[in-house]
Amino acid sequence: MNWRYDRASRVPTSYGLKMNRGAAIKDGKLIFGTHDGFLIALDAGTGELVWERDVAYTPGSGGGFTMAPMIHDDLIFIGPAGSELGIRGWISAFDFGTCELVWRFDTIADEGEPGGESLPNDEARNNGGGAVWGSVTLDVGTSRLYVPVSNPTPDWEDGTRLGDNLYTNSMVVPDAKTGELLWYHQLSPHDTHEHLIQMPTPLRPTPHLCRTLLLDFSRERRAKPIPPSPHCLVANIDPSFMEQVFDLS
Repeated sequence: MNWRYDRASRVPTSYGLKMNRGAAIKDGKLIFGTHDGFLIALDAGTGELVWERDVAYTPGSGGGFTMAPMIHDDLIFIGPAGSELGIRGWISAFDFGTCELVWRFDTIADEGEPGGESLPNDEARNNGGGAVWGSVTLDVGTSRLYVPVSNPTPDWEDGTRLGDNLYTNSMVVPDAKTGELLWYHQLSPHDTHEHLIQMPTPLRPTPHLCRTLLLDFSRERRAKPIPPSPHCLVANIDPSFMEQVFDLS
């Protein structure tokens, strides 16, 4: 063993977010999130702390990281887990060198924003869930970041969150450089059975034959994200037309 990094957590051992799905490495730095809401960079060769930033934990509602961050150019993409803890989800980009926030996109739409009417009040929005704990996918050619957003909360008791609850259970696609929402597709509006999207999203070029069998769009090759859910829904969404092509359930 070359080195070992240990840190004290500010949350009790009974806290729900105990797992960690991995780290990212670039230019000799090891980047990872912690279950109590810190984003940390270590020297990959020595294990020494380079920087850390408190970015996710909110006293009273929790929230922390379980997903592996993604790094592209000088941006780190990560979002918090813990819908059931009553968080308000988001996906953000942080500067690789300083960990300063570059942009943030809230996965629970705010009042006055597109989708803000899909939750009835501020209390429902501020504790609406929409965590991001699955891996994100980046289309480098188009600068599109494909973000699988999980379930709303309360997950089973839905009386306090009337509406579609955007952008929960959605494939959300912000511009990777700016965070501007380019498009989204909600697969399960007003979910009451945890039909969340949480799997990594492969992008694949589709040959003309498959396009013809599905919906006969244009003849150009294009990438299509395929977001599976834990309840055996497989949906093929065409990013050029922002339409669901098929689902298998």
